[in-house]
Amino acid sequence: AISRPRKKVTSVTKSNAQQYGMTLWDDVFARVRAEYPAIETEQWLVDAMAARFVLRPETLDVVVTLNLYGDVL
Repeated sequence: AISRPRKKVTSVTKSNAQQYGMTLWDDVFARVRAEYPAIETEQWLVDAMAARFVLRPETLDVVVTLNLYGDVL
């Protein structure tokens, strides 16, 4: 994301329903995000992200997620 013009990373999670594995994902994302203050970051639930990919893909730049959700998206 550092080398991209928008410098934006979106994390896709499902921590509202998977309270162990995905909360770890969220914690790691927060720790890594703190190391890159120049990068804009956001987190979205996978359900809402599916709609966003269809309705507003131009708002996305770099998306990080588990392989399971990435395959679906």
